[in-house]
Amino acid sequence: MKLIITSNSSIDMIAAELNGNEPGLVVLPEGCWDGNERVPDEFIDATRERRVSIIGTMCTGQGYDVAYLLKGGSVKPVAIYFQGLGETTKSGILRMHAEFEAPHDVSPTNDPILAIIRQCSEIYSGSAPSNRKVDLLCVPSSIDHALHDGTRKIIVDNHRASVSERTLMLQPVLSDIYGSGIFRLPDFKRFGEQKDQYIVHSYS
Repeated sequence: MKLIITSNSSIDMIAAELNGNEPGLVVLPEGCWDGNERVPDEFIDATRERRVSIIGTMCTGQGYDVAYLLKGGSVKPVAIYFQGLGETTKSGILRMHAEFEAPHDVSPTNDPILAIIRQCSEIYSGSAPSNRKVDLLCVPSSIDHALHDGTRKIIVDNHRASVSERTLMLQPVLSDIYGSGIFRLPDFKRFGEQKDQYIVHSYS
């Protein structure tokens, strides 16, 4: 199975990399679907036609962004990021946020792959403990969190209950392939082959 992160949101990249119907997970950068009223059909169709799951984000226009998991033609909200909301609105969003704490199965096949999905600066929030450690920590982001020693420690400390030494962190940085990466926690060793606008890693 391939793990793919990209600094842009090209659907053509996905089609080219997943020739032969090889299963994969694609994590797109923060804001990849901004300006749309809903997740674009071509991405949903890609998850029906190919064995691929896709994680991407969209601004709602109501003061918060949502990360979505696309899998088998379905669209599921899985993470939320908000700033500057009034207290009344914020309390409702916080209740919604609590529902997204559970690890999600992101695998497009029958072999489950559990992932915590965080949106932008929510990577610094602790995740609720699960019954088992997660395989992936997926962070659609415009910020190169993982390149700085200080933020690395915060990430590991705040997710210690959920990650192990085998957990990979997937972070595509908007318009910056250098800041993007597939990292092994907790030491942040880099994995994956860098191509033109994306990084791909064979995962088993």
